Amino acid sequence: MNRTSRPSSIWRPRLAALALVCAAMPTARAQAPHRPPTRPAPAQPATKTPAPAPVLAPIDAVALPDQAPLDKQIETIRKILPQAKRVGLIYDPGEPASVAAIKQLLDLLSKSGMNPVEVTTPHEWDVGPAVRNLIGRVDLVYTIFDDKVAAQYQVVVQTCDQARIPLFTADPAQVRLGAMASLGLPGALKQAGPAAGRTAPHRPVRPERTVAGAWLYLNLDAAARQGVAVPEDVLKSAVPVNPARAANTDQTKNGLLKADGVKP
Repeated sequence: MNRTSRPSSIWRPRLAALALVCAAMPTARAQAPHRPPTRPAPAQPATKTPAPAPVLAPIDAVALPDQAPLDKQIETIRKILPQAKRVGLIYDPGEPASVAAIKQLLDLLSKSGMNPVEVTTPHEWDVGPAVRNLIGRVDLVYTIFDDKVAAQYQVVVQTCDQARIPLFTADPAQVRLGAMASLGLPGALKQAGPAAGRTAPHRPVRPERTVAGAWLYLNLDAAARQGVAVPEDVLKSAVPVNPARAANTDQTKNGLLKADGVKP
């Protein structure tokens, strides 16, 4: 062996081993499992506790507006219209006070031998169609304290006048707007004054003008338009009311009732 071949004999085994290592590296890389980059888990939304359902007061517990007892109001209607059987009721089904009043009326009308005919007014624009729906189906219409009906009361009055349907109300202020009669608590005139920004004059009540501890307010013009001849004994116990002027019929401004030249 000469000197020139000695270095190659020394490095040849090492180069062969290095070549084997390099050849094995891609294989190892190929066999390694692919692991995607780790991502943080998305945050879970906080669980919302459902709001408790509102607790609705029982119908019997809903406070009604200050008014004459409903049974006395029905008695008064029967005195004026003894032959009437079918009573039209207009109200907002979403107003608890209205629903409570209607529930009481249904029971009282049934006991008195009268049949209620209900129409509902969820919106103000439903009042006109509702009252027109009563034409030919009722002997009279009775309105309770109801904001939706009150906002369109002139429509109720005009329809009842044209169809000659007697119109009664629980709200004495609406007698001046065109309802023919209402049985109101004593002092209803004074109660209407502050709401209209005016002070009602204080007048003593004559005993003969009270009905079951209340005043019977009567609009004779409306009674005539609606085809009712008021019995003489009822006239003696009534407080005649002037109708509101056509140019100023807003019930908020004209909430004050006036006796028609007759001192109550």
